Amino acid sequence: MKSSWNGLKIQNGLNKKKVRNKMKLVELYSSEQFKKESDRGMIKTVIVGKDGTYEEQNSWLGTSLKKVHDYGVITFPEVTEFVKVKNVNVTKIPAIAIKTVMKWYKDITDKNGEEAQVNFYLKSRKLGGTPQDGIYKLTYTEEDEFGIETEKTVKLEDIPGLNFWNDDVFSYTPKQENSSHQTSTDDPIYTALNQQYGMFLETHSHNSMKAFCSGTDYANSQNDAVQLVFGTFKGAHIEMYNWITVSQKLQEGFDAHVLEKFVEFPTYSVNTAEKKLNFDFSVLSGVDETILEEWDKQVIKPKPIVRSFGYGSYGGGYANTIWSTSDTTRSPWTPKHGSTVTSYKSTSAKIKDAVNSAIVSLLEMYGPEAEAVIEKLVAIYSTGISNSTYVRMEEAEIEDEIITLVSDAIDELF
Repeated sequence: MKSSWNGLKIQNGLNKKKVRNKMKLVELYSSEQFKKESDRGMIKTVIVGKDGTYEEQNSWLGTSLKKVHDYGVITFPEVTEFVKVKNVNVTKIPAIAIKTVMKWYKDITDKNGEEAQVNFYLKSRKLGGTPQDGIYKLTYTEEDEFGIETEKTVKLEDIPGLNFWNDDVFSYTPKQENSSHQTSTDDPIYTALNQQYGMFLETHSHNSMKAFCSGTDYANSQNDAVQLVFGTFKGAHIEMYNWITVSQKLQEGFDAHVLEKFVEFPTYSVNTAEKKLNFDFSVLSGVDETILEEWDKQVIKPKPIVRSFGYGSYGGGYANTIWSTSDTTRSPWTPKHGSTVTSYKSTSAKIKDAVNSAIVSLLEMYGPEAEAVIEKLVAIYSTGISNSTYVRMEEAEIEDEIITLVSDAIDELF
C-alpha cells in the first residue's frame, strides 16, 4: 500500500506538472514571442519531405534535422528514352555501295584531308507510290544567279551524282562544300529527294579523325534515317560508328545485327567497347573508279575568303583586298601590304570566346587524347589573331578559321 500510495502521489505530481507545462505551452504558442521565434525558425521548423515529415530544431549547441513521421507518397515510375527499330522489310544497300563510299572517302582524305557525304534512298519509298508510267522522276526548284526560280522535273537516272545499286536502292552525292571539319550542302536536288523519297541512310566521313557523333552531326540528324560515319582513313583500319533517328529522337551505337536490317557490309570486325565496326583497307578493292570521278564533280570548291574594304568604308578606305587568301595557305591575319588600319581590330573577348569554342569543337573531332596538341596549336594561331591589327571578322569566322588551320596542321603532323 505504501508503495502504491507513493506511486499515486508521484503520478499525481507528474499529472499536475504536465498540466502546468501544457498551460505554459498554450501561453507560449499564443504569445508574440512564439510568433516571432517561430517565423524565424528558432523553435521548430516542419519540413515536408518526399518520404515523410522532418523537424528542424535549434539549441544552444547547434541545429538538428530529424524525421518524425513516415507516409506513403504516390510516385511515378522512372521513364527512360529509347529508339526501338522495327523488323522492317526493306531492300538492303549492297556491300559494293558501301565499299565505293569508303573508297571515295579514303581518296578524298589522302588528297586534301576533307570530309564528304553520300546519301541513300529507296525508289519503293517514293511519296505517292509507284508512278503510273513506271518512270521515277524528281521535281525540284532551281534558282539562278539572279534569284529567279525555275521548276524542273527530271528522271532519276538523268541526275548527275545519282547512282542505282539495284532495282530499288540508289545513292545521291549532293553538290557539297567540304572542309577538314565539316561537309555541307545547299543542293535543291538533295532537298527534293528528302521530301519526295525520304532519306533512307545518310553517310559522311571524318577523314583521319575518329568516327563519332559530333555536336554538329547531332544537330543535323533530323531525318528519320540510319546514320553512318566513317573515320581513321589514315589509321590501321577504317572505323564506322552509327546512330538512328526516329521522330527527331537520336540514339547512338546500335549493334551490327540491327544495322544489317538495312545494309550488307563488307567483311568487318567489331569494336565492342566503342560500338564500332572496323574495316580493313583491303575491302576497298574492286570499286568502279568512274563512279568516284563522277562524285568528284559534285564537290564545289569554296570561293577564297576575301575581306575587302571599298571606298567609303572608312576614311577613304582601300579599294583592293588587303588579305592573303590562297586556297592552300589561308592566313586571314596577314595583310598583303603594309596597311595600318586599326579600326576593326577584334576585341579580346571576341577572340577568347572563339578560341574556347574552337577547342571544344576540335576535341569533339579528335578526342581527348589530342588535347595537348590542340591547345598548343590553338595558342599559336590565336596569338596570330591577337597580334593582328587588321582583323574584321565575326566571332564565328574566327572560330572557323582556327578549326580549319588547326585541323589542317594536325592532319599534316599525323
